[in-house]
Amino acid sequence: MSNTSRSDVLKEALKYAGWGWAVFPVHSIRKGECTCGDPSCSSPGKHPLTRHGFKDATTDPEVIRRWWRKYPWANIAIATGEKSGCLLVIDIDCKPDRGISGEETWREIEQGYPATVEALTGGGGRHLYFSYPDSVKIKSGVGIIGPGVDVRADGGYVIAPPSLHRSGKCYEWEASSDPTDGIAVASVPDWLIVLCNNSQSPTQVKVEEVILPPAKVQELRSALAFIDADPYETWLKVGMALKSTQAGQQAYGLWTEWSIQSEKYEPLNQHRTWRNLSSNGGIGLSTLFWLARHNGWTEPVGLSLTEKHKQVVRFSRSEVTPEGLYDPPGIIGDIVRFIVETAPYPQPPYAVNAALTLAGTILGRKVRGESGLRTNLYLVSIGTTASGKEHPRKMVKVILNAADLNELNGGENLASGQALMTRLEMTSSVLFQLDEFGQLMQSLQLRNTARYNLEIMTNLIKLFSSTDGIIVGTEYADQRLRPRSKIEYPCCSLHATTTPDIFYESITSKHIVSGYLNRFIVVDNSKVPRPPRRRLPNPPDVPAVILQWIRTVQMLRLGNGNLSGINPASPIVVNKTDIARKLLDQFEQNINEIINSCSEITTCDLWKRAWEHADKLALVCGCADNIHDPIVDELHARWAIQFVSHHVEKLACEVLMRVADSPFEKMTNDFYQAIQSAGEKGVTERDMNKKKPFRSFAPKDRRPAIETLINGGKIVLTKIKTAGRGRIAYVAIDNKDED
Repeated sequence: MSNTSRSDVLKEALKYAGWGWAVFPVHSIRKGECTCGDPSCSSPGKHPLTRHGFKDATTDPEVIRRWWRKYPWANIAIATGEKSGCLLVIDIDCKPDRGISGEETWREIEQGYPATVEALTGGGGRHLYFSYPDSVKIKSGVGIIGPGVDVRADGGYVIAPPSLHRSGKCYEWEASSDPTDGIAVASVPDWLIVLCNNSQSPTQVKVEEVILPPAKVQELRSALAFIDADPYETWLKVGMALKSTQAGQQAYGLWTEWSIQSEKYEPLNQHRTWRNLSSNGGIGLSTLFWLARHNGWTEPVGLSLTEKHKQVVRFSRSEVTPEGLYDPPGIIGDIVRFIVETAPYPQPPYAVNAALTLAGTILGRKVRGESGLRTNLYLVSIGTTASGKEHPRKMVKVILNAADLNELNGGENLASGQALMTRLEMTSSVLFQLDEFGQLMQSLQLRNTARYNLEIMTNLIKLFSSTDGIIVGTEYADQRLRPRSKIEYPCCSLHATTTPDIFYESITSKHIVSGYLNRFIVVDNSKVPRPPRRRLPNPPDVPAVILQWIRTVQMLRLGNGNLSGINPASPIVVNKTDIARKLLDQFEQNINEIINSCSEITTCDLWKRAWEHADKLALVCGCADNIHDPIVDELHARWAIQFVSHHVEKLACEVLMRVADSPFEKMTNDFYQAIQSAGEKGVTERDMNKKKPFRSFAPKDRRPAIETLINGGKIVLTKIKTAGRGRIAYVAIDNKDED
């Protein structure tokens, strides 16, 4: 064997076996021909000398010595795949005579990989050595990745140094990548796993696969709770039923979440079985529900669990806005249209927020619902800079001025918590229209922030729930100069505007768990493109129908009309129709199911005041539709439920993606936002080295965040078809509608 003695070859073979690589002998080259003696040999110096080839590969030293005593001139072959501890070798071959350039192919598809063991083949090619996880299956194949780039894993083998190539040169370790010098075999990068599996990683979820809506997930979890995970047949049937949903990793997560309750749960077996299950195996969700019913489960009753109720409210991560969501009934709709028609950048969502808080303030202290709730509302409009958030606030002031009710318009900044209370003491029904609300929230979190600033948040929380009582102010030492304040039945409404980045950066989990954030209905329209600017003449006069409604409401305090004699302590009670009451009761029941089944504490807390918001909005709509004989009917209840549920669900999704309590969590959230924003194009490893926020972190620091997103079912690595060879990229799983 050229310049290598047979003792050296045996020594190397034993060394490889000591590393856990299973070896076996193959033919070599003698005088330019294969030692098999066949002049037309199709694989000179590479085909096995043992009966079963790579299947005979071993790490047993005695067997290896016996082989090389028998074939001292043999080349060394290493069995790849599971036999050698999940060893993967990428074979980059160059065959100019056939017009094949593996190096050219590799340059086109390579997206970066860690330093690893590398061998030079003697024929101008290269072998790159990687290890892959036990949970992944990779099979050998020729041209799997592209012309001249082969995959050697399960069912394959490679020739190892110092074997002799037909060219007369020996295989050798690349000088800087020699395992005998301590260079370790690196873990295979995710993008390469996808390519090795012919563009589909065994653990990936296809981008086009179904994503189960939250309501369906809740229904499945409630059914699975009644099924025993121990019996193998039941375990398998449930897996097949969930696989039939085509929901990929989401369905696998539900199966694992349920299976882990059994002492028989074994992760590797779970993953292997799931991979082998057919999504069309004849068992569907009906079997799963039958098993659950057989053990006492009954289908939950809730708005989102039947087609009838889906017409009322949709719990969806879809960006699609339900029809009519920003066209509320009655005078609220008239105010919205007036604001939109006079806007340079018409933004109906912000107009609705402005109209609701305006109407709630005007109705304040005069009406209440059956449940005792009144009309104070906290709404937040989130949008990008110069997207049209300012115009609705401006037109509310125009309306109040035209109605001679400027006293209802509160300041546009809050200097302190006490200033807030003093304003309510002067005028018990006030609308505060605050800009840069996110900056205010950020200032309240500063370590050394003043006590009077902290009281802003405390007093807002207090005022939200004190509309049906009396608030007694702070006791001061000098009662003559600073007497104790008393606010009777305050109606404090708030319409705040902010930009998305500042708002979400200002929120931590404590704001959610404390119940501060769920007092607000947050309307985030920042992902919708800004409409084109319109050039408008001077704003028209406020429509007479709006001013007439306001005057009618104001007349209530004078004791005129059929609603005379009211006072803040005993306002007019606005009743519901039977259908409206039933819809809101069902909505409350559905919210309780969400809260009880929710695994995320933060998003769970966001739902806790959703029914309260819907009840208030329905009350405002009922009065806005007919102030002379107000009643909450089916139309008002349906619109209120739809408006609240849509925006709470959207906020819950944003909170999960963007709210962070630690630098690592913020990095993970930022990565997800960037990947989601990339859409179907996705983000490649190479992109990450060029673009923010990824390039702000070293690759080794990025890896844990990317793995967290993959394991959490947020992103997937997949091959995206292009005009060329395609691109391997990370894509957000829920970047498409769930409907």
